Amino acid sequence: MMDRRNFLSMASLATTAASIGTFAGTDLAFGRTTGGKTFVKVFMRGGADGLHLFPMVDDPHYEAFRPDLAMPRDVALDLKYGRGTKRRMNPNLEPLLEIWEEGRMMISPATGFPENNRSHFVAQRWIGQASTNDDLDGYLNRYLKISGNDEMLGGAVLGKSSMSRELQGAKNIAAVPSAGEFGLTNRHFCSDRGCTENQLLEELSNILDSNASGDSYLSQIDRTGGLMVDSIERINKAAAAYDEAPLAGRTYSDSRLGQGLKLVSQLLNDGVPLEVAAVDWNMSWDMHGDQLPNNNSNDRFTDQSFDRNADMRAGAEDFITFYRDLKARGLLDDVLVLVCTEFGRTIQQNGSFGTDHGWGGAWFAFGGDVQRRIAVDMDALPDPSDFSNGQLIGEARYVPYKMQYQDIVAEVLVRHLGLPPGLVGDVLPGWSWTDHSFLRT
Repeated sequence: MMDRRNFLSMASLATTAASIGTFAGTDLAFGRTTGGKTFVKVFMRGGADGLHLFPMVDDPHYEAFRPDLAMPRDVALDLKYGRGTKRRMNPNLEPLLEIWEEGRMMISPATGFPENNRSHFVAQRWIGQASTNDDLDGYLNRYLKISGNDEMLGGAVLGKSSMSRELQGAKNIAAVPSAGEFGLTNRHFCSDRGCTENQLLEELSNILDSNASGDSYLSQIDRTGGLMVDSIERINKAAAAYDEAPLAGRTYSDSRLGQGLKLVSQLLNDGVPLEVAAVDWNMSWDMHGDQLPNNNSNDRFTDQSFDRNADMRAGAEDFITFYRDLKARGLLDDVLVLVCTEFGRTIQQNGSFGTDHGWGGAWFAFGGDVQRRIAVDMDALPDPSDFSNGQLIGEARYVPYKMQYQDIVAEVLVRHLGLPPGLVGDVLPGWSWTDHSFLRT
């Protein structure tokens, strides 16, 4: 349950949000209503190693650049995608094979953008606002404003209490760790001494009902606070109505990823018109050292006593739980999940049994109208014989970005959410969309 400090913090954020100016865009009523589409953006913060998630085991230079980290061919999972495909899948992601084999997953193993300076915070911020202009709102906040979505829970950060850059901006957005942590009970108000049911929320509504009108500061606080109270009630209602029978005995983990995905299911199952959601997949993606157990056994790639292996497996289990959950509830066609990271790692391992910040990173998507596809990729790893002592230098150290992330996002916005193509440049500033057709038309 939410404690007093967290509640007051949230109330303060809501009040601050009410003072922010409105987005100077065009309102269009194509946004989500009940029964519409939902986009779930999942971030792997830290710079996930694409060559570890989807190794190029059939490249002749793979082992030379990663003598300790290279995955044996019989350990990596065969994607059976066709001749000439070098990418396989990390065995800890094995639950995702079900989605891949059902033809509903896309992998973009070399995704990025040219301005990337390999700083975690800068790259995450620039991706979140789809621009290097730090004065801009997050691109999903802009999308919600342009789409005319006025629902408080039309967009939400789920599974954590901090705001994601993609949803930060003029439109007020709720950040919800879990339904249980977002709840308010009478013990927060009067320790159940003579309180009526939901009296706390009733009192909050009375406090916020100042009858202020127009665009005054007080009226904005009233509206924002009222939306906050309405959101608490709506989330509690969705959690109470959530039937876990469709999970068929599976459970979501207590991680940010697990609780965020569970909240998406709870809200959609109860008819909440959630159009965009931001969720984090938190684990040790910043793998400068000890990327694997420091031994030579093949089971070091799957040993679940090693946190990174176990965390990756747990995340994949949450994804397949979510996938089956949506499928059982008849919601899978309406929900698209895009998993992204700010950059990849170096092709060559370092001296600490790890890899350093790079360029192109692995993104993947599933659900909705996603087709089974490996997007444009690097043709081959560099030839070590072309470099002094086989050591890669300069740009050769990095997986290149063969797919710019804006094209992936633009296709989701247009094909999945229904954004008119002519407005792509308003959501992704100045971007001219190249259609790679990873979604069915």
